[in-house]
Amino acid sequence: LYDEGTRKLIIDLANLRFMASSGLVALHSIVQIMHGQPPLDPEGGWQALHSLGGEAQTEVRLAGPQPSVERVLQRTGLDRMFVVHADRHTAIDAASAAA
Repeated sequence: LYDEGTRKLIIDLANLRFMASSGLVALHSIVQIMHGQPPLDPEGGWQALHSLGGEAQTEVRLAGPQPSVERVLQRTGLDRMFVVHADRHTAIDAASAAA
């Protein structure tokens, strides 16, 4: 998507009930890709997970995380990196208004 010109992305988490460290690394890597940077090396294991974090950004938004996933995002600090919306429609409306 990035190579085709996409610069904004909404990730719908509504049906996701569990997120492990690999999912956290994947979310962070998506942000890096959307900023034109190389993603984290998934073979880095815990080293990759410990390097997670970053400043708030609006290019990648999360929609509808289940409470268990929201807790994981909060405990790892990744909730500060993403704009989180209650559902997909709210995220689409907010992203459209910001454009």
